[in-house]
Amino acid sequence: VNIFPKHSEVLLRKNRNLAFGGVIETGFYTFFGDGFFFDYDKFSVDLKKIDSVQLKVIASYDQYGFPIFKKIQSTIEDVTGHVFIDDPGNKSGLQHFPRYPIFQSTKDSYVYYDDPKIASGQYKRDTFYFQIDPYEIDSLNSFDAQGLRYFGTFHPGNIFPAVKEELQIQADNSLGVIHEIPETGYPAYGGKGQFYDTLKMSNDGLEGSGKLTYLTTTSWSPQLKFYPDSMRT
Repeated sequence: VNIFPKHSEVLLRKNRNLAFGGVIETGFYTFFGDGFFFDYDKFSVDLKKIDSVQLKVIASYDQYGFPIFKKIQSTIEDVTGHVFIDDPGNKSGLQHFPRYPIFQSTKDSYVYYDDPKIASGQYKRDTFYFQIDPYEIDSLNSFDAQGLRYFGTFHPGNIFPAVKEELQIQADNSLGVIHEIPETGYPAYGGKGQFYDTLKMSNDGLEGSGKLTYLTTTSWSPQLKFYPDSMRT
């Protein structure tokens, strides 16, 4: 666990506790924010105001066996939680507790898709986002892409109804979902249409493969692109 305090300053408080802002690197997680509080007795950091969380995974290994990392092309925002650095009785680090470091999320957090690089910023964050339920991840230093999944609810704006799903890394190295639609289909665009088969969300946008009925038409396609005001194929 590495700490990079904002302006290279920390506030030393009673019993060796510390208050600071800046950046915390813990395994494959990097936290950016203010209002961080290190509790010496608990040997943990209380993250009260996290602006965003950047994730990385191992892309490959160099000739010496050291990992080469790549950043996930999504950030998690509105995060609140705790980083447990090590067992409180192991502050010297003489023993090895593989379960640490641990990150514990205490409230809902969010992934948004309003970046201008994604569908020209059409997916506005007030209605279009993935809501992540509170979670806990341990062994952060041995984290890999296979373990990168969060449970929560995908809110696809006015295009489709919200669905419970897993947030996972996608082929374009972003966080998104692949959702199999029930045989009855989902109402599209407020019930003007009905869509059947598969939905996929990533930094490539909201895509689908299957059948869409709309007014008096029926369309089949292996690749449909859904936007707040239109569907293209």
